[in-house]
Amino acid sequence: MHPVSFARAFQRRFGLSPSAYRRRRLVARAAAAIPGAEGRLAAVAHDVGFADQAHMTRAFRAETGLPPGAYRSLVAELFRGA
Repeated sequence: MHPVSFARAFQRRFGLSPSAYRRRRLVARAAAAIPGAEGRLAAVAHDVGFADQAHMTRAFRAETGLPPGAYRSLVAELFRGA
């Protein structure tokens, strides 16, 4: 299958491009890993498949509206209050 044909079929089926789908999945994996990660966010970025922390931060903010550090703080605050 030609790459353009694949991209069109993927877009029709899932409602977003293959690269947007992949980015969304990486951000979801990062969001799941960030609250339990004791270490630095750069390690989380590397573990889930981003090129570096800056790459993860840009994608994370674009998908969630928050940078990863703020997300980590928000989740910690929610669990402290529970």
